[in-house]
Amino acid sequence: MKNSNNCLDPEPVLSESEVPVEKIDIVRIRQGKREELKDSLVREVPLTINFNKKELVTLLCTPKDIEDLVRGFLFTSGAPLRRHKIKSRFKISSQSILSLMREFQRRSTLFKKTGAVHSAALSNGRDILIFREDIGRHSAVDKIIGRALVEGIDMRDKIILSSGRISSEILLKAQKCVIPVVISRGAPTSQAVKLARDLNITVVGFARGDRVNVYSGVERIR
Repeated sequence: MKNSNNCLDPEPVLSESEVPVEKIDIVRIRQGKREELKDSLVREVPLTINFNKKELVTLLCTPKDIEDLVRGFLFTSGAPLRRHKIKSRFKISSQSILSLMREFQRRSTLFKKTGAVHSAALSNGRDILIFREDIGRHSAVDKIIGRALVEGIDMRDKIILSSGRISSEILLKAQKCVIPVVISRGAPTSQAVKLARDLNITVVGFARGDRVNVYSGVERIR
């Protein structure tokens, strides 16, 4: 594998069937006893996006669903948008949120193998439509957005599910796609909450077990 790849060339950057995990020998010490075994580590590769023969950006990512990542990154990293409020009548119950997050966790197979990736999904409030994993939470979100663009999915009544921290960058990606709700097992930053209230995006954090924390847009939560 090359250290750098041009994602806009006709040839694919990496095979979509390539397993993003490699085995290495480790020593595990448990209760004072040493054990030699093989552990699964997620692969991390540099991905360079060139445009008009000029390097646009280099990302570190998991070598899977690369085309989705490139499409989503280019779409959400375009010219800055005016920060308009999102108008949506979309609603979801807290029980539906917890049910979706349980399914979300079940699908996180790469995380279960390695413990080193973030997950993201696009949902209509009932089902998970697209699910992706990557070492970067932003890249995982870009992957689901890229796939949604390919499939022609209208994102204006959809939800982003995430395993990671909700930052202001994630909120701006949601705004670009006019997605009204962002839900995570983790916490939002204070800046993300301020931005979400300004943009009228519903932010739900710590969606796990039997509870959810609603930080903005509570009117969309039944």
